Amino acid sequence: MSKKRKKKKQNIRVKKIQSFSMTCLITALVAGIVISMLLANQFSEHMVWGNVFIQLMVTCFALLLSSAMIGCIFLIQRKAGKIALGFFGGLFLLTTISSMVTGIQLLRDKEFYEQGKYEVIIGKPIRVDYNRPKSSETTYVDSFEVDGIEIITSHLSIDQIYFDSNLKDEMVVVKYLPNSRYAIAVY
Repeated sequence: MSKKRKKKKQNIRVKKIQSFSMTCLITALVAGIVISMLLANQFSEHMVWGNVFIQLMVTCFALLLSSAMIGCIFLIQRKAGKIALGFFGGLFLLTTISSMVTGIQLLRDKEFYEQGKYEVIIGKPIRVDYNRPKSSETTYVDSFEVDGIEIITSHLSIDQIYFDSNLKDEMVVVKYLPNSRYAIAVY
């Protein structure tokens, strides 16, 4: 057998292994997304576990997109396309890391949540971040800052109208988890 034929067979074998590896990765990540969605729904009453599974779902989805984009870099010939895919793949990789860190912080807060050991802060909310989901007409408060501490409130579904009329520019009491800074109650 000639060297060219051996090289060609070896390249085919490498491509099959790469294809199989990518298929396994995609299957595992899709399974992770589906299982995380089911578990987040199952544990929706438990604030910490529900949000941990949501963060796991976001992690799997972002990792799926980043690995797909980074994998496509090897298939594209144009340099501009490679740069764009690398940039967006990197952004999704950062999202993956951010979601993992948030999930770990929530897990560290599990005992605090279950024992009712919340941090309490009193002050005026500043730097309010709003979010309006595409499927909704309502704008919700994502987070705000009190005395230099950013409090995450997206899971409480505080709408902007309520916030502006009852909490904005007022002294508020916030109960929150110490590691993740997820709010338990705002009043």
